Amino acid sequence: MPDGIFSGELEIVKSYDIDSYKVSSLDALQILRIAVGLDPTFGPATPENLIAADLNQDGIVSSMDALIVLRNAVGLPTEYPARWVFLDAETDLSAISETNVRYVSGTQVTVTDGEFATEMTSILLGNIEVI
Repeated sequence: MPDGIFSGELEIVKSYDIDSYKVSSLDALQILRIAVGLDPTFGPATPENLIAADLNQDGIVSSMDALIVLRNAVGLPTEYPARWVFLDAETDLSAISETNVRYVSGTQVTVTDGEFATEMTSILLGNIEVI
């Protein structure tokens, strides 16, 4: 990049490797519990947990998400494979709920003299763990 100040958007992409076993049948159970109005077995779900639970990204945590996660966990094909999303670390997630999983991925960056720094939150869709 030439010298100067440039503004733009940074979108980070990272694929998921099923051999890591980070998405499991326990995740499917946790998502199903959320979908029927129960807390996960570890306690109340955080906004990050709810984002991870909405694997098909339709804005609602449902039993369909649990089924998709189960298919991912056992290696069956699905049109919604587990994948990583990255959010700006300053994103306000206070409005996230089981029926309102809406968020914007990526972050705004400013490049100065060919360098930039940013902080992001990474979430593996399908992996419901204590964050």
